[in-house]
Amino acid sequence: MTTIRQSSVTNAIYDEIKNRIINLYYFPGFKLSESRLASEFNTGRSPIRSAFAKLHSEGWIEVSPQSGTYVRKLSEQEIAEIFEYRLILEVNATRLAAKNITDKKLIQLRQAFNRLRPKKKTFSAGLKTFDRFNELDSLFHTEIYHAAGNSLIKATLLSLHDKVRWLKKLSPSTPSRMRDLFAELDLILQALESRNPSEGAKSMRQHIENAAEFGSDLRATSANSDEK
Repeated sequence: MTTIRQSSVTNAIYDEIKNRIINLYYFPGFKLSESRLASEFNTGRSPIRSAFAKLHSEGWIEVSPQSGTYVRKLSEQEIAEIFEYRLILEVNATRLAAKNITDKKLIQLRQAFNRLRPKKKTFSAGLKTFDRFNELDSLFHTEIYHAAGNSLIKATLLSLHDKVRWLKKLSPSTPSRMRDLFAELDLILQALESRNPSEGAKSMRQHIENAAEFGSDLRATSANSDEK
């Protein structure tokens, strides 16, 4: 019984720390303190260490015996590999989803799209619009993973989804990019609604490639600004 309780505490702490990383409460490079977290969560250090071990195995944190535990910063190579992996799996998942997704799910996705897309032609750079897009984007992708009907693809993409959410937070979209993003999701949805696997795959490929290019350009611009 004690083991079960300790496992539950560890999982709760793991979930909370990961959520803080994804939502940039802990930025890349932030130092995580075992003692401070143990005090905050009112627990011993053992569940904190177990949570750290899981976060480390998934690539969220770095652990150094000399300098401590830090939130990881992904290299450009690692980010590129994430997008390459997504292209391989998500393009195929969309092709499968166009054949398998139910009419009920299509209606729900269209309703969500109409509810969350900005009603004005001019996009603002506000947090509300950004959060609306992220909600819609996450919904689209996860529904496609489920509708693909391949359990291995679904499990792999769902495990990768948190890293994708994190990257979106680290490289927030501009108003012009958000306008394009909503248009891209609309094209994907239209392909699903028309049961067109090739168009769905093509639109998803373009969507992921555009996201990768935007994020790369934004990080390069930010790096150049920091150097000046």
